[in-house]
Amino acid sequence: CKGVFGNMILINNQNEECGKIIKKEKKYFFKDLFRYTEYLPAPTQILRLKDIKSVNGFNEKFIIEDWYIYLKILEQGGYCIYLNYIFTKYRSHEDNLSKKKNIMIIGKLQIADCFKSHEREYNQLLIEIYLFAIINMFFLHPIMVLKALSGKLIRKLNGML
Repeated sequence: CKGVFGNMILINNQNEECGKIIKKEKKYFFKDLFRYTEYLPAPTQILRLKDIKSVNGFNEKFIIEDWYIYLKILEQGGYCIYLNYIFTKYRSHEDNLSKKKNIMIIGKLQIADCFKSHEREYNQLLIEIYLFAIINMFFLHPIMVLKALSGKLIRKLNGML
């Protein structure tokens, strides 16, 4: 086992409980985490120091440096486990990085590029990132996205006729 994660109690600025992140026990391997569809709460992480050192530690050039180190460690083999126990309380606020969707998109692309050798997973991740970006843009600027997509569709259809 390369790392352990657990549940969190979310608190607000008044230190009041405002939610929980509760999951069942499960093992996660590289391919499970690469697609970024599984959330492992960084505030609960317990990683082996020897594994952190084996990948040269945390790399602060990455926006999502925790996801990067999980992938680097698991790329060597092994798994992380999520335990169904409360590990910590975490203050949720509007300035949390995970709530900044545009920055998260850039962070995901930044890390995906480091794992191009996993071609199948890499291509699938890119599709998911771009789809997420389009959906995010649609909610911010729906008319602009519809115009762009309809223009591409019309050009594609004209090319087929």
